[in-house]
Amino acid sequence: MDIELFETGLLTFCHDVQVELKEMSMFNEQTEKLWERSDAELQVDLNERLKKIPKKHHDEFISDHGSDLHLNQTLFPSIHRTSTVIALHSYLEDTLNQLADLVAPLLDSEVTYKDLKGSGIERARLYFIKVGKFDFESLNCTWSVMKQVNKLRNQLVHNGGYLPEGANDAVNKFISSNKLLSGKPAHKVQISSDFVEFYIQTLIKFFSELDEEVAELIKRADQESA
Repeated sequence: MDIELFETGLLTFCHDVQVELKEMSMFNEQTEKLWERSDAELQVDLNERLKKIPKKHHDEFISDHGSDLHLNQTLFPSIHRTSTVIALHSYLEDTLNQLADLVAPLLDSEVTYKDLKGSGIERARLYFIKVGKFDFESLNCTWSVMKQVNKLRNQLVHNGGYLPEGANDAVNKFISSNKLLSGKPAHKVQISSDFVEFYIQTLIKFFSELDEEVAELIKRADQESA
């Protein structure tokens, strides 16, 4: 094989992706803790101030600060989780395209992933199966989740997070089957604090399994060039 695999980064690509995903996990954990800490500090502050206010004014005081509680407990975490899911999926699509470019020199084909129909992660998958001869059967468990999150991502980006009206829509079925998500048809999806971490771990597992397919491709290329 004339290709310098170490120089191209192919040998360590999937491992490097897993490292970056673990760093994203750290970012997510620290951000979630920020909202928890901010809410706890606000609760302490409100309780201290309540002690200095006559009880007959407590309800009015709490009502006046309801928006502050809403920001820390609901709005800010929701914005973070939504944006992180979108960012993770954009990262996934980009890394799959990068990998497709890296394996292309090992394949006896002039077809690139850009030549195939479709777009996003589905087009990359088609390339790896049809051109790269990857065995995606072994990846079906993680890929199934990624495919569903792809649909969720589309709702977040193109529909403001509002779910389709039909209860039998694939996105709504996914929401109802995942305890870390909630939301009714035609309403906004609610992403729990644990869903982002769940998805990151799914991606880490996927790239660990995908690394084995890359290794098999390199092995086949070595044998064919011997």
